[in-house]
Amino acid sequence: MSSIVSLTMLAESIRIAVPYTCAAIAGVWAERSGVIQIGLEGILLTGAFSSVAVAYATGSASLGLVAAIGSGIAVSLGHGLLTEKARIHAVISGIAINLLALATTRMGLRALYDSSSNSPSIEGFRFGPTGATGHSMLARVLVDPVFICAVIALIATPYLMQNTRFGLRVRAAGENPVAASSVGIDITKTRLAALAVSGAICALGGAHLALRSAPVRVWHVGGARIHCACGGRRWRLASELGGTRVPCLRDARSAANCAPGSSSEEHGGGFGAGIAIFGDAFGARVCEKAQRRSRGAWETRDGVRAGLTWRQMSPTMQA
Repeated sequence: MSSIVSLTMLAESIRIAVPYTCAAIAGVWAERSGVIQIGLEGILLTGAFSSVAVAYATGSASLGLVAAIGSGIAVSLGHGLLTEKARIHAVISGIAINLLALATTRMGLRALYDSSSNSPSIEGFRFGPTGATGHSMLARVLVDPVFICAVIALIATPYLMQNTRFGLRVRAAGENPVAASSVGIDITKTRLAALAVSGAICALGGAHLALRSAPVRVWHVGGARIHCACGGRRWRLASELGGTRVPCLRDARSAANCAPGSSSEEHGGGFGAGIAIFGDAFGARVCEKAQRRSRGAWETRDGVRAGLTWRQMSPTMQA
């Protein structure tokens, strides 16, 4: 009896550890490339929802796994484009991704399954022996395709980082991007490739949550998380666009903590907060560029004025 209990606990521990392992490996790929990635929770949730939606519609867990990987890559590449091309701070982008993933999956559950919290149960991978004994449960966990992919990723990541050209470029882009760029390495492409790998691995964890553990459950973002995102204060997020104040979100906390059962709670809280954070980041970037242009114009004008003054003073000084 004690052997059965211990094997059952071991099987459950391994099963629960798979999503955390995938998220940790994904974080390694992102951080080693030089991009802060705190949107792993959003990628996990997106991967779980995508796998459930496709697997439920097609009846194939394999297609659900492919859909999860594709959605994870798309979200992670979006994060990379925002940080590398739009120059948005990675922390802001990650927070917005988490909030948008929360709201989008909630909206999808409501639209597809008429529920804002749970998805229907699906038939996941069914490999290994059946039964409720510890040996059967452990065997099913060990032959699960997602678990095997996670183990391969866990073993391959340090090898690829240390012994391949791609891994060397990823580490160079994260440790010294100036030196890497000087020898011809495209920093943006290298980071985007690393983020694509990161998103695929993280989405594996989300697919494992959906296909192996339980139906997808979307939790509610409480006031504490919004307070953390907004620095613990009830801010009125806004952007300064050329001297014009554009309000993005009057009260982030009230947008997330709506009345129970209302449509705003189901759809609008996380979505509005995520859009507001993106808008604030874009506005700050535009404002920064405008200030730089304005500063350059003033410096040019002052330089011309100083030159004219010097020319006017030159004959007097020569005399």
